[in-house]
Amino acid sequence: MAVKTIIRVSDFNRSIHFYNNILKFLIIETWNEGDAKGCILKIENTSFIEIQKIDSTNKRYHPSYNEKIPANKIELQIRTQDMAILTSSLNGAKWPFQGPEKKPRGTEYLYTKDPRWLFRYFLSG
Repeated sequence: MAVKTIIRVSDFNRSIHFYNNILKFLIIETWNEGDAKGCILKIENTSFIEIQKIDSTNKRYHPSYNEKIPANKIELQIRTQDMAILTSSLNGAKWPFQGPEKKPRGTEYLYTKDPRWLFRYFLSG
């Protein structure tokens, strides 16, 4: 089994930049139907994120696809093997984040938001 999360975005290129260039998720498939396009990115071996841009002319379009999502509505937690590499990549891209901070159970957390303003927690340990 595998898990794929679909994120519909208003800024497709910036979202792909965030997930592929900054977080280093591997692009495994792209598609373009004219008024809709997408990109599937792989995280490790069994987790995937699909970034979709749906134009207003597409029958699947909804106006909420272009709205920012309040940080307390949705979050995605991703485990990383090396917090230093992630921190370096975010710093190099001048992408805002908080942390990492050590938690009592021996883990570290780092907090950031993607271009859609979905809150991301990265943890190690």
